[in-house]
Amino acid sequence: MPTIVDLGSRRELFVDGFLIDRLENTTLKLHHPVSGGVAIKRDKPWEGPANAGIAVFRHAGRLLMYYRAMTVNQGDVSGRLCVAVSEDGVTW
Repeated sequence: MPTIVDLGSRRELFVDGFLIDRLENTTLKLHHPVSGGVAIKRDKPWEGPANAGIAVFRHAGRLLMYYRAMTVNQGDVSGRLCVAVSEDGVTW
């Protein structure tokens, strides 16, 4: 007997058979990715090449992308918490 997985209202990407009981007259197909362009440019002096820890939240009709920016300047070990704001999730 198959195990039932409660997805609730979450969206799930079907890339394998884990959540699929059976396929009839259909197949799974992964399409080649299409670039949507650059989402975020690291163009501020405090951002540097060492950025990590991205988290995106929806708040008041906008998307807020928080990330930690760190420079690699000698003696500067401080990081900065940055936020990028988007109305549509494409332009930040």
